[in-house]
Amino acid sequence: VELPGVDEKDVDISLTKDSLVLTGERRSPYAERDPHSRYHLESAYGRFERTIPLSTEIDDGRVEASYKGGLLTIVLPKREKKDGARKVSIRTE
Repeated sequence: VELPGVDEKDVDISLTKDSLVLTGERRSPYAERDPHSRYHLESAYGRFERTIPLSTEIDDGRVEASYKGGLLTIVLPKREKKDGARKVSIRTE
């Protein structure tokens, strides 16, 4: 996820059964403005939320996230499925 200008502490990642939820806030660098000055901004600021549906079960114990240079990388390993079937050996007597 590209998040230029967003501080790592302003981003939250949640994992539900069937989705990944990313919330955060991009703060304006012009929080304290001079009322007599004029600013022109072409970037959006404020709160954001993104929900990404997941089509497979995730092993939530192995999820990893890293943030560097405005790029958030999230690794979501798939949970190994156990289909319940197993091989049964036949004993010979």
